[in-house]
Amino acid sequence: MTDLTRLLDKASLNSCRRVCKHWRYLSEEVLTEMEWKKRVWEQAMILRGNSKSRVNPVYAKICDVEVPINEEEQQFQHDESFPIEEQDFDSVYKGQSIKTKTIQLEERNVYCGAYNVLVLLKREDPSRVMHYAGGQLVAVGSKDRTVRMLYVASLKEGPPVIRGHAGSVRAVLVCEEKDLVISASYDLSIRCWNLKTGVCTRIFHGHFGTINCLDLCGERLVSGAKDCRVKVWNLLTGKCVDRLKFKHPKPITCVKIDETVVISSCAGGLVRIWNMESASLIKQINGHQGAVLCLCLDRWHILSGGSDGSVKAWSTNSGFNKCLRTFQHPKEVLTMSFLFLRVITGCMDGNIRIFNFLNGDCLRVIKMNVQQSPILSLHTHHNTVVVITRGTVLMLQFAEVQWDYSASAVNNFFRRSYTSDGGLWSKEKSSYAQPELTRATTWSKLQAHRHRRAFIDLQPELLTKPRSGPSAGSLVSECSKDFEKKVNHTLAAWSAITSLDKETN
Repeated sequence: MTDLTRLLDKASLNSCRRVCKHWRYLSEEVLTEMEWKKRVWEQAMILRGNSKSRVNPVYAKICDVEVPINEEEQQFQHDESFPIEEQDFDSVYKGQSIKTKTIQLEERNVYCGAYNVLVLLKREDPSRVMHYAGGQLVAVGSKDRTVRMLYVASLKEGPPVIRGHAGSVRAVLVCEEKDLVISASYDLSIRCWNLKTGVCTRIFHGHFGTINCLDLCGERLVSGAKDCRVKVWNLLTGKCVDRLKFKHPKPITCVKIDETVVISSCAGGLVRIWNMESASLIKQINGHQGAVLCLCLDRWHILSGGSDGSVKAWSTNSGFNKCLRTFQHPKEVLTMSFLFLRVITGCMDGNIRIFNFLNGDCLRVIKMNVQQSPILSLHTHHNTVVVITRGTVLMLQFAEVQWDYSASAVNNFFRRSYTSDGGLWSKEKSSYAQPELTRATTWSKLQAHRHRRAFIDLQPELLTKPRSGPSAGSLVSECSKDFEKKVNHTLAAWSAITSLDKETN
């Protein structure tokens, strides 16, 4: 009977509870075990790759990537089928009879080394917005209707303090090359400001709802608002390009623009790609189970992150609507960056995650704060990541890296050499020179080694194998001897690592 109950879903098990006391006991035990296994497996997936010992922070490579051959754009036809994921891009395209070509792209293990945490601003503001383009300034907009400048070199606020909006600032862009700051507000206006004087040089009117997002490419500015409209503006004339007015069924949550296309997403979960030359809809993506909150794109790929806790990769090819890969998170994905075939995400759980775009592996998890304050926004440039949480604006300054194109992707910080008496790890270091560890990176490494071994040693087949006993602890009972040995080795290794880290610091 117990083995049969494990073939039932939750609804059927809940019905079994009403048959008799014995069935109720069996059903409750199976439900408990199902929930326990689910939590263990989810935690194992979240923690996989969390240890810096599995990732070589100097690894780089020129790799071959399959992409669809660009054909003449065709009118979009809606695909009601849910995306199907494959193990690699080549098999996805071939499964749909899509002609492909091989291109060479550079991949690097960016942001996988040591770093320092610098505090640019410490002030509680859950609606704060920010933009950093890699220069000397970080532009920060807030609910007090101002836009402030944070200087990266001095880690201090500086002039000008921009005032003029009649409502809270909801989006901001800084362009130091043009001495320009652009802000969008709850007051339905978009304003351009002189970066040196703080004087408003141009105002854009046309939206009938709060403006949520902005993006800039050359002399074209794109905006999205709660009026469900996407507008493209000419920075030189200050006028909206009339033929480039796009719509969504729900409020706009994110917009991106490049030389040829505009990409927009909405609270209804849709992502739409528009052609600026013809002002037509090229492609529509409907793969999220909630609002799409962030977008990234390059010439061949689109990344969308949403409130359903997933980041999905898509092809820009208009005739291909299948999902290439999904990167799972425990909570909503609020912000995202994409460079060197690495997906850098900021999550509601307060963690930054770095994924390998090609195989989906989570290379690193950076915990930003013990309060698990959500990562509201992040911007990456070179060896710097600027992050906003509810209470702070932080800058993660990573060590300069000499990229090694002959290195392997995996490089253990400590070489493991188990001995017969306790399985202690030796103190012999890896071949590359490890930069001095900061307090933050030491914490990340210790947490990873403390938890990862216990979960990695639980083989996936043990988590899915049917149990013969009714107890929720049957997993431990079935492999008690082997598990106990592994736990002892883990504890011994943890003790050794703790002492080694004290010596390192």
